[in-house]
Amino acid sequence: MDRGMISKRYAKTLLIYAQKRGKDKQVFQEAQTLSLRYREFPALRRVMSNLTLAPAKKVETINACVKDKLSYEMKHFIRLLIQENREEFLQEICLSYQDLFREATNSYDVTIITAAPLNKETEQKISTKLENYIKGTVNLHPLVNPSLIGGYVILWDTYRLDASVATRLKQIKRRLTDTTNN
Repeated sequence: MDRGMISKRYAKTLLIYAQKRGKDKQVFQEAQTLSLRYREFPALRRVMSNLTLAPAKKVETINACVKDKLSYEMKHFIRLLIQENREEFLQEICLSYQDLFREATNSYDVTIITAAPLNKETEQKISTKLENYIKGTVNLHPLVNPSLIGGYVILWDTYRLDASVATRLKQIKRRLTDTTNN
């Protein structure tokens, strides 16, 4: 059985469990925090897959990484993973849980990159237009990249809409170069 299938099955089980207890949103936030900790501390993966480390030490390590701010549901789930020797899948499970939660709640993370910061009113207008387009809830994450010169880049799921001035200038340059070389 591959890692993706195992992770998705455990994530689905966690989602069902959290939904029944009315804690699915809280567990979603904790899954985000845990997956972030894995990116910040690459050694965490090695700790969790260490076969010689006692289960209590693994739980202690996770608690230290999140400052002991996990719900009963997430703590219980992590103990179950350790008991079943599946703790090495925790990061992938957290990522899969986030995907399943977003799918279940029809919510999407959308990143918008602009050359200058957006004001709150503009962010709200963009969120509203995107929500109408995708028929779901949008969690907008604005980023600033002055090298865009102007315009914007929207990243959503596997979609990329690049309406930046920098990209347009590169396209024009490429066309001019192509026509002069022919």
